[in-house]
Amino acid sequence: MTKIGERKTAKEIGLSSNCPVIWLPCPDCGKERWVFLYRGKPTSVRCNKCRGEHQTAERTKDLQAETKKDWELGKPSNGQTFIKRACVACGKESWVLLRNGEPISKRCRPCGCKARAEAQVKKRVGRRSKTSEGYIKIFLDKNDFFYSMTNIRSQVMEHRLVMAKHLGRCLHRWEIVHHKGTKYPKGRKENKSDNRIENLQLVTDERHQQITIMDNRIQHLEKRVTLLEAENTLLKGLEVR
Repeated sequence: MTKIGERKTAKEIGLSSNCPVIWLPCPDCGKERWVFLYRGKPTSVRCNKCRGEHQTAERTKDLQAETKKDWELGKPSNGQTFIKRACVACGKESWVLLRNGEPISKRCRPCGCKARAEAQVKKRVGRRSKTSEGYIKIFLDKNDFFYSMTNIRSQVMEHRLVMAKHLGRCLHRWEIVHHKGTKYPKGRKENKSDNRIENLQLVTDERHQQITIMDNRIQHLEKRVTLLEAENTLLKGLEVR
């Protein structure tokens, strides 16, 4: 485990440079990361995110020296005061309503909508849902290694995710994960939610079609055998009479 203050070269951490680096925490958020050294001193004190927010806050302080009334900005006169601030995400400057001595928002409208959408996605990460066909879907975070397997709603089929984790790589779109049916009877929807690795099989599209045809044929023959056994029992009952 890397210790705070530990020094290495950039090549040792996977970079192409030979410059020295040091492992330091950000004084604002506490996030630990490698920082380049120049003449024995760190080139940055804060992490990239906190540094951007700090710079934006400094710019906002300069902008906030001036406030204007709503009528001065061409808005309906309601006695409201507006102050100029820079968005903490993109740095865009705009006039914002002042409430209790503070701007009502720190982000511009597009960045605010994006931040709320990302927050909603984080709440759904790991949540499981069941399809009408009996399959299980799982929400993944965009930073997840297997995120490339998700659909436009950031969901991935659980049986594909289980197989991908077992193989240690993302599955290609043409690779199909087949349920063997080792726990539930074949043909039952419950079989689609049995995503144990021993119940899964990675096959090609052609092979999957062959397996599906074979499973359907076996199911048909099993029903036929059951029907014939019932007819045989009925005929034996008639002979006894």
